[in-house]
Amino acid sequence: MRYKYENKKRKYRKMKPRVGRIAILVVIMIAIVGLSVFGVKSLMGILNPPKPHPIALYVKDTSLFNEKARNAKEVVLRDFAIGKELPSHKPLPADMKIACLTFDDGPGYESTDYLLGVLKKYDIKATFFVLGSKAEQNPEMLKKIIKAGHEVASHSYDHPDLTKLSPAEVKQQLDRTDEAIRKAGGKTTTLLRPPYGNYSKEIEETIGKDIFLWTVDSNDWRFKGDPQGSADTVLGTVQPQAVILYHDIYNSSVKSAEIVIPKLKEMGYEFVTASKYMELTGEY
Repeated sequence: MRYKYENKKRKYRKMKPRVGRIAILVVIMIAIVGLSVFGVKSLMGILNPPKPHPIALYVKDTSLFNEKARNAKEVVLRDFAIGKELPSHKPLPADMKIACLTFDDGPGYESTDYLLGVLKKYDIKATFFVLGSKAEQNPEMLKKIIKAGHEVASHSYDHPDLTKLSPAEVKQQLDRTDEAIRKAGGKTTTLLRPPYGNYSKEIEETIGKDIFLWTVDSNDWRFKGDPQGSADTVLGTVQPQAVILYHDIYNSSVKSAEIVIPKLKEMGYEFVTASKYMELTGEY
């Protein structure tokens, strides 16, 4: 009986080194697999980086936008990965809430006039990206916008897709709009919001203006007659630093802004113009 017991002990002692070697091999294999997976993930992160958050509303090259933007009604910056030629930004506190209200395609008539009253009531300065053709048709309203202290910028002369125009035609679009703004008492603007958010590097080299897009689309053109629907869209997608797109040519858009403004104030937002937004978030 003792012989059998000693024999088992000897066998166990022989097996012990084998077990140790196997355990070491298992650990090495796990380490190799882990490093391989990590390496693949790292490589995938390089080849397919995550889409950047749209901290930049003004970019030097939006040629990446054009294919999707060409047939779009409006383009929302957050749907596209830019990832190149972004300006450097000053770090803002994560909880710093600023909202830039912007209004395109005007000046309108009754709708814009009503909007000016709303903005005055809440002591807010907004940025109006005007069409030169509308400014020529309604210069008195543009004068009221300027007199009220709001910022005026260019949205082209008559809303074409700038990428389909020659450099000379693009320049004419912007020059005519600048002239209409000056005639109303405004200054030549350094900001452009191209129609449909659509432009190219070649256009940027021609215009000599900063492109200023948006992060929150009110979709007010879809919610004509439904200001609450548009307001819900804004409040449901707003970020701590937000540039909100509206059109002051629709009564429902103005009513939507009237709903949104006090809500954002309650949430702790400070309202700024486009130029101020650029100053706070970064400059060229």
